[in-house]
Formats: sequence, structure tokens, C-alpha cells
Amino acid sequence: MATVRRASTRARSAIFAPIGDEGRAVRVENRLAEAIRSGVLADGERLPSEPELASMLGVATVTAREALVALRAQGLVTTTRGRGGGSFVAGPRRAERPT
Repeated sequence: MATVRRASTRARSAIFAPIGDEGRAVRVENRLAEAIRSGVLADGERLPSEPELASMLGVATVTAREALVALRAQGLVTTTRGRGGGSFVAGPRRAERPT
């Protein structure tokens, strides 16, 4: 299994810090997408559960869920149900990765 390199605690704390009021679902989506694209959140990394993510970001669970739906549509996150399930970083699509 490949070793997952963790970004600094400071960078990770900034990702999960509460956000402002304007366009909350889009702001959550953009923040997580940027963290994935920049490598702060590693490919294969499990994201917090929807309620945990919502609490960390200071938004409603439905807002976090909406952002995850958008991230799945972009191919940045995959979600599985059941034991061992959750939302996982899928990494940027190959077309979006710099060459």
C-alpha cells in the first residue's frame, strides 16, 4: 500500500475552518475542490462524515451533502455506502492534472 503524505496541520486546519454566509454549499465545494487539486487532501483519503464535515465548517448537514454531490459530479470524490463506506478523495481527473 502506498504511503499517504499528509499536508501540514495548519493547511488542513484551514480547509476545515468555518466559512462565511454567502453561497455556503458552493464555498464548501470550492474549498474542498481546491484542497484536493492542490494535494492537501490526498487521493484515497477518507473525508469526515457529512455531519462531522458540516460541524467543522459551521454549516448545515444538507449544505455539506450538497457540496459532496457537486464534488462527485466533478469526479473529485467518490462515496460508498455500508461498512467501511464514506466519502473518499478521488483526486483530480487526469485531464485536469498538470503534465
